[in-house]
Amino acid sequence: MRKNVHALIGPGAVILSAVLFGTMPLMAKRAFALGSNAYTTAFGRFVTGAAIAGLVILLCPKQTIRINKKQFRTLLLLSLFYAATPVLLYSSYQSIDSGLASTLHFTYPVAVMLLSALLFHEQIGRRELLCAILCMAGVLLLYTPGSKADGSGMVIAALSGLVYAGYIVLLGKSGLKGLSVLTMTFWLSLLSAAEIFVFSLCTGNLALDLPKEVWLPYLGLGLFATVLALALFQIGVFLCGPVKASLLSTFEPLTGVVIGILVFHETLTVKSACGLLLILLAVILLALPAEKQVYKKQITK
Repeated sequence: MRKNVHALIGPGAVILSAVLFGTMPLMAKRAFALGSNAYTTAFGRFVTGAAIAGLVILLCPKQTIRINKKQFRTLLLLSLFYAATPVLLYSSYQSIDSGLASTLHFTYPVAVMLLSALLFHEQIGRRELLCAILCMAGVLLLYTPGSKADGSGMVIAALSGLVYAGYIVLLGKSGLKGLSVLTMTFWLSLLSAAEIFVFSLCTGNLALDLPKEVWLPYLGLGLFATVLALALFQIGVFLCGPVKASLLSTFEPLTGVVIGILVFHETLTVKSACGLLLILLAVILLALPAEKQVYKKQITK
């Protein structure tokens, strides 16, 4: 019984992180309505996330922000991928429909599988392959065609998924499992905020003349979509592995659909309902423990 509960901790952490990540559009739309742009919103998200994580660390005697040089270099590399992901995704919104951009972005579970197999020679099980097919079919069904679509925007959106896949694979192989998730979240958020700030400042995309109210959605993004979601996703990757964690994270667009129905009174079509069911089925299959398979392997030996 305890083994089954322990086996569900990793998938549970990833699913909960996906739910929290799924609240991002709601808070980002509020920031955009107050005059913020994609780059400034991403910066606000990470800078408030770093501040919240740092405050929690200071209040907890057992936590520390101290890391060694090797850990800093690893986190710096990870932050480049993590910071580039929202910049690329938000940039794609300027030339293609946001639904198409999100669909192309959520091809990253397949990219994680390919990168893991090509770079680290990991074997992908039949269950993972089946769930990948179910997830991709579900995400495609959730997409509603829009009027905006061009080649460059589609490439940028797909690239955002590939970059995020690189982050997930590197996180799984980073050797940072022993580092506190709060410490890791603090440094990833701080480094990502600094990188986006420099990039936005150099390109003239940083909006500084904004009302004070914009910090409320930034705070929501920093707390829910960064500190809590990022920490939970890190736990999930270390417990489940990059491939399984990336597949389970497709719960995020499902959350977005539910928010759209409850908050924006959007209509749930039969097509979207089928997409939700396919994603749910894939998540359930992935969350089920594989004890029987292990037992069979032991017998054959």
